[in-house]
Amino acid sequence: MRILLFLNKEAIAKIQIEEIIRQPLLISKRGGNTGNFVFYNAIYNYINTEYNFIDFAEIDTNNSILNYSVDQINEQFDLVIIPSLIFEINSSSIAQLNNITNNLRGLTIPIICISAGLQVELNDDINYYKNILEMPVKKIVEVIRQSGGEIALRGYETASFFEKIGIKNAPVIGCPSFFQKGRRGIVIEQIKHEEKNFTPCLNGD
Repeated sequence: MRILLFLNKEAIAKIQIEEIIRQPLLISKRGGNTGNFVFYNAIYNYINTEYNFIDFAEIDTNNSILNYSVDQINEQFDLVIIPSLIFEINSSSIAQLNNITNNLRGLTIPIICISAGLQVELNDDINYYKNILEMPVKKIVEVIRQSGGEIALRGYETASFFEKIGIKNAPVIGCPSFFQKGRRGIVIEQIKHEEKNFTPCLNGD
């Protein structure tokens, strides 16, 4: 399968964590945190198989794809993957979301967003977010689904927000950082241990 990652190649460069911490610019390029560095690498490791051809979009500050036109993407790829979308209530984030939506219009191949999440504080009123983010979120979901693709969510708080704005059946898959080591990175073993091997522990003693 021919896959275009909606992600600059440098975002998954194998840089030591100490180097990232010393260079705030590297963190800002990964969405403001080192967690995105792990997340992007996890997605790449998962889809990087002998059966897939993967290329990266060269994305500018307006979230425009510089190295391919819409027609070229439709002709040369089978799938576009957006690693993540974060919905925040600030003008720059909303502008970025609108730019991504506009730059994806016209694609006729499936667009898959691996993980979308609503950025909220613990006691925030979801209805407040609904009033501000409803239209921008609905527009990008419409573009994704009209392409034959789907948008997956990081958690049930985001799913609740989607329900409030009338978007149904978006799957909740959690954070793909679990797949940092690729398809074989997670091994769940069912090992039975004898009761004699357990020791009660109370108050840390």
